[in-house]
Amino acid sequence: MPADDPCKDLADVVAELQADYLALRKQLAQAPPDQRAELAKEVSQALREVNAARLALSECRNRPNPNVILGGAEYTQALQYFRSTLDPCPDLPGQSGPCPANGLALVAGKTTIVRAYAGIRKNPSVPIRQLTAILETRQTGSQDWNVPLFPYNEFIDAGDPAAIDRSNPAQTLNFRIPASFCFGSLEYRITVFEPAHSGVDDYSGGGSGVMQFSVTSALRIRLVRIRYQNAARGMDVAAPTTAEFWTTAQYVLKTFPIPDIDVVADSEELYDGDFTSFFESGGPGAQGTTGTVFQILFRLLQAENLPPDVLYFGLIPTGPANQTAVGWATGGMSIGTNLDGSTMAQEIGHNRGLPNHAPCGKPPSPDPNYPVYGSYFSGSIGEYGFDNTDNVVYQPADFADFMSYCRPTWISPYTHNVLLRVFGGGQRVQGISGELLQLRLTMRGDQTCAMEGAGFHLPRSGAAQQGFATPYVLELHNQAGEVIEALPLTDDDFDRAGNDPTTFSIAIPWHEDATGLVVMEGDKTLYTTPIEPRAPSVSFVAPVGATALKRRVKVAWTGHPSANLTYILRYSYDGGKTWRALAAGLQAREYTVDFDSLPGGAHCVLQVLASSGVRTASATSAPFSVALKPAGVLIVAPQDGATFGPKQPVALWGAVDAMRGDASPQDLEWSSSLDGVLGTGAQVCADRISAGAHRITLSLRNRAGASQAVSIQVAR
Repeated sequence: MPADDPCKDLADVVAELQADYLALRKQLAQAPPDQRAELAKEVSQALREVNAARLALSECRNRPNPNVILGGAEYTQALQYFRSTLDPCPDLPGQSGPCPANGLALVAGKTTIVRAYAGIRKNPSVPIRQLTAILETRQTGSQDWNVPLFPYNEFIDAGDPAAIDRSNPAQTLNFRIPASFCFGSLEYRITVFEPAHSGVDDYSGGGSGVMQFSVTSALRIRLVRIRYQNAARGMDVAAPTTAEFWTTAQYVLKTFPIPDIDVVADSEELYDGDFTSFFESGGPGAQGTTGTVFQILFRLLQAENLPPDVLYFGLIPTGPANQTAVGWATGGMSIGTNLDGSTMAQEIGHNRGLPNHAPCGKPPSPDPNYPVYGSYFSGSIGEYGFDNTDNVVYQPADFADFMSYCRPTWISPYTHNVLLRVFGGGQRVQGISGELLQLRLTMRGDQTCAMEGAGFHLPRSGAAQQGFATPYVLELHNQAGEVIEALPLTDDDFDRAGNDPTTFSIAIPWHEDATGLVVMEGDKTLYTTPIEPRAPSVSFVAPVGATALKRRVKVAWTGHPSANLTYILRYSYDGGKTWRALAAGLQAREYTVDFDSLPGGAHCVLQVLASSGVRTASATSAPFSVALKPAGVLIVAPQDGATFGPKQPVALWGAVDAMRGDASPQDLEWSSSLDGVLGTGAQVCADRISAGAHRITLSLRNRAGASQAVSIQVAR
């Protein structure tokens, strides 16, 4: 049978059905009398199926052999199984056969690339030198096809489709399906043809299929951009900008099985230590007067009642500011270096289901479940990755998984599947809620334990414990010494090596009758500290009686007892539904607030929390108004003044500025001064903009008079 026989699949079906029919006949001959009647019906049905398949095969072989062949279509958003030589598939333990073509799940709401492996049969009856195609899609059940799509690389040379080099994107006809089409069950049909003979049977062929899209939730981030000042080292480094965060996060958007990233809040925070450690165990130099970066993140986490699926991410400056590791993750908090997307992906991955590392580069805690992908090196991505914006293929012989310590990196099927389970189904990260006590403990190698800073308890939600099991348990005791709450502690310091101290970020249900905190290891008491018998008191002094606030205003309060209290000052623009920390870890009883830099509203309040160590009191101001700010947008890419070649896609990346107000990335709209509306959403790839100079504008739909638009110039 010729290798390019278009009837091969039907011939295989006939062979399988015939084998099933013969097996049933043999079973019927050996069956006891009471089973023969039922088996006879199955044999008759099997024979009908064999005859129907034989008829279809006969009709197929009597048709003219097509000159143009579609040898397959690969669907990819970051990577995909296709023409796999890995048999059995490393990601499907216990199953036989190679990795199934297009077997990696696609994500709803994310741009999808279809690579058409088009060619001609070995001895065509007509000469064909070039091929192009159109791709049509529609939702299953719909009668109407969407607007046809054309390959963004326009043409390929005609040849044997089986000989196409998968690592070369120029050898396949590549289509970019917009994110807005990618949901549910999507039918497609591809028509391949010789450009000069469109619609002529001898010069065309094609195929069809169905793509299924899985619903996943967005990655939700509370962004903390770190400004670095250290007089002893002569350092004064500006915080990364919001635009630089989004430039860094592009890598995560490209690789993670998520539709988008939602920055729920954004602030700039000062760090003035020496950057020799992210942890307080690094000593006074690492802590400075501000505390370490992780202490800064934890104080914000304590102060804000954000849902447990929101990850606190600290973006630190590059260059001389970063004298310790490039990133770290622990306790629902991650740190990454500006413009290092691979590190950002790894540290977020640690907090989202991947506590271990891919086994490349001798990392701590290599993942024992990471697959061996054939003859590729340990920690390889194992499959061909695809950058669906830049049209670049990443080969498994050269690229390691971003959860490893090797470079360059992309994502593997293993990591894709783990993250898909975490974000899949549109579900949120598991959490606990109620009156929670939030605190941090450090356990040193000699099993001495200490509480870091003050604990605060208040109604909130918190992330469930994750990480590696430890023998330690935190207990709350009452006056009688009885255990009234217990929480096993997990080691979620995912990059810790050797005998470094372990820091636990803890959220434990609070009990008013608690009198002591105790850390146990089996029957051994490692740490105990009393809980104050009474909560402190706190009240606002200023501002008092204000109905509207603007510009810079000094906020002041009193606390009793006046000594040894730690304060958090926070702000809400929606009457207390959500909170933003303005300052945390305060010892002073006043703070100047710039209300012009905060989101506005008609029902704004301030709240000060006071902790005497564990017990917490609060005071809330009278409501006031703050002027509404226009929702801000920013263009991440391309750069102003960029130029593009005739066939080069124009990747548009935009974001909502979370510093200025509320808006959704789905409200973003892109337009061109020459071509009109180009698309909606944070990510749009304009494959076919006109030649000439364009003014590209990003704005928010349905926000006339209450939003900002930004523009850049590009040329093709």
